[in-house]
Amino acid sequence: MFRLAWSKEVLNYLKDNQGLINQLELAFADLRQSSSGLPPYGIVDEGIGADHYIWRIHGHAILIRKGVDHGHPKLWSEAIKPIAPDFFE
Repeated sequence: MFRLAWSKEVLNYLKDNQGLINQLELAFADLRQSSSGLPPYGIVDEGIGADHYIWRIHGHAILIRKGVDHGHPKLWSEAIKPIAPDFFE
């Protein structure tokens, strides 16, 4: 099970987009339970770095960093940007 963390930029964006929080709540719960740290749905681009990937879901691209914090696997949501809704999905 992964621990989750969000950058200030992501938290501020979500605060300004309350409807998105409801859409992402289940997605992040499922992501937290994944054994690989990769989401079970949405579109994932793993090609940007050894410990980073981009998750495209609900019309947004989320930059995720995988790592370990105090001996526990952790996922950091570092950035979030809106994308065209049908561009990748």
